[in-house]
Amino acid sequence: DSKKWNYARMSLNKKLSWLIVEKHIQENWDFRALSHNENLNIHWYLMFKTKDWDYQVLHNRFITTCYGAYDAKYFQQINNWVLNFPTDKLDYEALSDHKFLNLDWIEVHKSGDWNFAKMSYFRPCLKINGVEFIYKRWLIRYPDKAWDPSGLMEQPLFDLTWLLLLPNLDWDLKKIKYQISEILLEHIIKFPEL
Repeated sequence: DSKKWNYARMSLNKKLSWLIVEKHIQENWDFRALSHNENLNIHWYLMFKTKDWDYQVLHNRFITTCYGAYDAKYFQQINNWVLNFPTDKLDYEALSDHKFLNLDWIEVHKSGDWNFAKMSYFRPCLKINGVEFIYKRWLIRYPDKAWDPSGLMEQPLFDLTWLLLLPNLDWDLKKIKYQISEILLEHIIKFPEL
């Protein structure tokens, strides 16, 4: 008889089948304990998203601990977790230089405390659809953030138009490499020392 089961205690079983949880969802499950379940994946999390999860455990298991893995499988897993995590439960300092950082994360979690200075030095770990170097669209979407011009100048897609997109940054114009053909009239007006 399932009414005699101790669901809170069963939650401690790291190998518990999620089908049992689903079948008896109205019972008193301990989702903080279930956060450690070996069979937990994004599917089950999304099915029970409103429950009282241990978000630190989930963050460590599904976002942080995969830092050493570089293939597309891990990108998909981490990406799904970040995009579906509650905004107030993410570690934005760590995510700001995560190897799979992408513009979608920032868009979904706009109110997060992102470190744009750290992001300025971002280098994706490999070519995966959705993970790319910082490019103009990032700057256009977030022009008032605290970007670090030194990091931006190191970006492979950097060009002189970035100065016009972020004219208030303290650009070290002597360090910028460019072709004379890149200079526009706007550059001469705003940055005559070029």
